[in-house]
Amino acid sequence: SAALPNVRSVVTERFGDDAYDRYLHATGRSNRVVVRDVFANSPAAQAGLRPGDMLISVANQRIYSTRDLISVASAGAADESVPLRIQRDASSFDVYVPRGPLGIRTSRGYQEPGGS
Repeated sequence: SAALPNVRSVVTERFGDDAYDRYLHATGRSNRVVVRDVFANSPAAQAGLRPGDMLISVANQRIYSTRDLISVASAGAADESVPLRIQRDASSFDVYVPRGPLGIRTSRGYQEPGGS
């Protein structure tokens, strides 16, 4: 018997990332990755990340969990530089980081969907 498709793939394929974001929020699950600590001299420190920053996407792929972050950040060529979309206070912007470990500790974040 075939395995059931996971909720994420069904929702994102049919309705998009924003719908999955709303689903996570509605079910009380974390839907943001928040920077808790930035290690000195790490790629994250060099890119200017700060504690409290929310990580929205890596390499133009939405992330909702630390597992997503690790999986997307470690895909591709090791020396490739990719955009990391950050939300800090009311603004969103991209910084560029190399693929691989960023040198941060994260915590789960919860945010009302609708911001990008």
